[in-house]
Amino acid sequence: MQLTLGEEFQKVLKENNLQVLEDFMSLPRENSFRDVPNRLTVGLDLKFQDKTIRIYLKRHWEDQKKKSTKPHFEAKSEADNLVLLRKCNIPVPDMVAVGWGYINQRSVGFVGMNEVSGLQGDHFIEQHKADEKWPQIEKDLTTKLAELSKDFHGQGFNHRDFYLCHFFVDLDENSKTHLNLIDLQRVQKRSVFRERWIVKDLSQMCYSSLKLVSNSTRLSFYYQYAGISKLDKSHKKLLRKVLKKVVRLVRREKEGKNR
Repeated sequence: MQLTLGEEFQKVLKENNLQVLEDFMSLPRENSFRDVPNRLTVGLDLKFQDKTIRIYLKRHWEDQKKKSTKPHFEAKSEADNLVLLRKCNIPVPDMVAVGWGYINQRSVGFVGMNEVSGLQGDHFIEQHKADEKWPQIEKDLTTKLAELSKDFHGQGFNHRDFYLCHFFVDLDENSKTHLNLIDLQRVQKRSVFRERWIVKDLSQMCYSSLKLVSNSTRLSFYYQYAGISKLDKSHKKLLRKVLKKVVRLVRREKEGKNR
């Protein structure tokens, strides 16, 4: 059994009686916002020094009584990626706690992270695209997405679920956007076979934007992502691979096979 509490959150967790693996895994299912087979994400409000701190727990388990390590791996992978990406200055939530082990002979694991402000990217666009300032907001958002993606890929990472819904977007009083990348359990850092995974990430982002923004906005994103002002043969070749994968995702959607 393994349990690690984030240094900044140890006092908060202690005051709320969250000290052992069972404490985190036995919390009620209320305030859940993602409930899929063998995984549940719940919001939790913690009281500390007259303040309320909201965190999210992503819990994994096996239905059967077996010595599977899948829930352990999923919890540990996301926690490790939260810490690593923070060190690399990629905007992600803080890691609050992580643990894994066996409860009643069932394999379980969880990772906790602090709440980040804003909306999921696709919901943000849907909510704000009718705003008077949307052209300004969209331009800034496109630039921020391109910069984050370029930095993320440039440091050797790939996400494997690089959809707009996995970017939390917040808007300040000056109509500037601020991003956080989430859902990090499948993030990898690779030094070889990079292009395949970059194509996968870019195609997922493109696919998730199809009904939300224009082709010119998508092209603006790519120009800024690639740091170019004109498409040469190598960029056209890469974009053809991206679009081919987008077509495949659209076809899978029609067949009801996408997540």
